[in-house]
Amino acid sequence: MNDQKRAASEEKIRYVEELAPAEEYEGDYWLTLTDAARVTKRQDKTIRDWVQQGKLPVRASDLAQLTPILDQTAAITTEAGQVYLTSIPGEMQQIRTTHEELLAEAARLQQEVERQGQTFQERLTTHQEQQERDLEALSTTWRQQWEQMSTQTQDAFEAQR
Repeated sequence: MNDQKRAASEEKIRYVEELAPAEEYEGDYWLTLTDAARVTKRQDKTIRDWVQQGKLPVRASDLAQLTPILDQTAAITTEAGQVYLTSIPGEMQQIRTTHEELLAEAARLQQEVERQGQTFQERLTTHQEQQERDLEALSTTWRQQWEQMSTQTQDAFEAQR
């Protein structure tokens, strides 16, 4: 029994390529169930039943074959929200191209960050080495001045005796 249901269900499955040959449906677009119901002044349940029965994949052209579209302006989805079936392959290619460009840009930016990190590390090392040299020179100078002051203080102390 389950195999029969599955087979009947699979018969209803149609893909975009099957639904919309470019030459046949130029300018066609998908409708939401709500929009299909609104433009035909039918109940949502009626539209949903038609979809489940495989009568309607909810394109404007398929809907018009089943029932007249009474009020095109009743649709909630605007022109910007409509998906034109024939544009899907082109949009997918554009998305792939943009994705590849973004990946290339990300790789370039990663290399730039690594290069700048290396430059920063080199500058930091150079700066630390210079600080160590300066500290050593300062320490030597301080030690020499301390020894000189100690000697002068001892000489002065001995001279007072």
